[in-house]
Amino acid sequence: MKRIAAFLIVFAIAFVTAFSFSNKTASASVPRFAFKTEDGKWDGSIYNPNSHSNLKIDLVHPLYVNGTKKLTDTSKLKVRLCNAQTKACTAFKTLKSGNAKFTNMRVGRFNVDVRDSISKAQVSGKLDIIFY
Repeated sequence: MKRIAAFLIVFAIAFVTAFSFSNKTASASVPRFAFKTEDGKWDGSIYNPNSHSNLKIDLVHPLYVNGTKKLTDTSKLKVRLCNAQTKACTAFKTLKSGNAKFTNMRVGRFNVDVRDSISKAQVSGKLDIIFY
């Protein structure tokens, strides 16, 4: 019985140690956020606990135009972050490369706003919000 207890203690210490020293460089939102342009709703939300953090919005393919046609050219999509408390928003950034970076962010909850400039179209898909 003592051997089993000792083994479990050693295993627990090893487990905690292994995960305490892991080097996380990025962490994505869980779950992924579904978005739909022109629906009047926020396209995701994240709490930033650290001042001067960097965030990245990554589009997850496939993306769809009007629910059926796959969108491959993301140059007509843009994104901004809006502070949930102050309502202040960043400038829109293009999603041409499939992602947009926001640097030196303040502490707080931010809502994601994705927009498109495609005439008579609604773009839908998923996105990740990543600290980097």
